[in-house]
Amino acid sequence: SKEKASLSLGSFIKSFFGIPLSSKSNYNLTCFALLILVLILIYAYGELYDCYGESIVYICYAIFMSLSYLTALFFSYLFMFAYELSVNMRSVSRYFSGCCIYLFVFALVLLLSPQKAKKEKVQEYTAYGLLFFFALGLNTKYIPNATALRKTEISGYSNISNTKKQVEKINAVTEDSDKVYFIYQYESDSLGGAELVNAPALYYLDDKVSNYLGLPWRFTENGCNIRLENFGMTLQELPNIWAQNGYTYLWVYETDEYLTEEMPNVILCDEIESASLYRIVYENGMATKLEYVCSLK
Repeated sequence: SKEKASLSLGSFIKSFFGIPLSSKSNYNLTCFALLILVLILIYAYGELYDCYGESIVYICYAIFMSLSYLTALFFSYLFMFAYELSVNMRSVSRYFSGCCIYLFVFALVLLLSPQKAKKEKVQEYTAYGLLFFFALGLNTKYIPNATALRKTEISGYSNISNTKKQVEKINAVTEDSDKVYFIYQYESDSLGGAELVNAPALYYLDDKVSNYLGLPWRFTENGCNIRLENFGMTLQELPNIWAQNGYTYLWVYETDEYLTEEMPNVILCDEIESASLYRIVYENGMATKLEYVCSLK
């Protein structure tokens, strides 16, 4: 739609000029800033090796390649991504980074060419300057936390670790033939953080657990969430989903006031609790009751 295209374009431009490529670096380098740096380095290549014509050709290539990539990226979001993901340009910085890294490496290969430089000292100082510049961007988010020595300080470690512990308890009381339906009433409307639980749950249980990319994993008064998008499917439809897909257990990773209050109106059950496993009871092919099995804490 025109609205989606207009909002997506505005968000794309804002991200290109104003969103840092990484939140973990000491530098808030945007895609625009890094591409300008690449063009400067390619121009410096012409100065160092006395090949201005060649450097202009490379600059034109870098500009053409960047524009082509960015155009393809924008239309990919516009036509392949759902409305919410497109208008918010969710995670677009990771795709900007791919283009920037390629062109930056390309510029370094030219700049640090083995051929004899016209100004060898300038080449040497430029290399040291770049090394120093990017070394200052490193911090504890990059180095110590990326090792097993301080893994507890890695962003999302506690979510992933807690999910794994709950999965181990689920496997201890279920059979390989069982199917587990997963619900996570993530508290924020910005759903990106839920991936730190949803993705590990799917990774550890694989086909045994409901896939949050294709089935509802969060329910609200207005519907549900599949992937990170909003859909109109309501909580009242959940027993039919269980029956149609043969789910035998319900895993509630985290509940909220809405789920706790509404679930008894949907199916016979006691109060729903976070980090709990329930057995789905069927009568005449219909899911009619939830039986509490155990706590996963």
